[in-house]
Amino acid sequence: MMLRRLISSPLLHFFAIGGLVFALHSALNPAADGAQRADAITLSPEAAGQLAAQFASVWGRPPDAAELDGLMRDWAEEEALVREASRPAAMPVHPASSGGAAGHPAIASGQAAPRADAMQAALPSARQAAV
Repeated sequence: MMLRRLISSPLLHFFAIGGLVFALHSALNPAADGAQRADAITLSPEAAGQLAAQFASVWGRPPDAAELDGLMRDWAEEEALVREASRPAAMPVHPASSGGAAGHPAIASGQAAPRADAMQAALPSARQAAV
């Protein structure tokens, strides 16, 4: 009686179907299990040796384990920032300029662009001044 109730439970069906989905995904994508991703940040032993050599040339002694770990962590963070900065980013285009945001004088000069509601509020006074 209890077993029949458990087998007919929708929660059990949900977990069973979820497990099958994950098993199917795992079977269809075996490279995702142990292989590194293309955008993974890796530090070669040679590069780690160069970091240690640079530290030794500056401080006159080899780095200890904590310092070497910090050097490698700093290198990885810098590498991540460089990769992020080099990725093309979608920049909003100002509708009134053909040059994009760089063509907008306020953005090109480093100032904040005027808000649309402030521009709408100033529009009637600008029209009266033009007449």
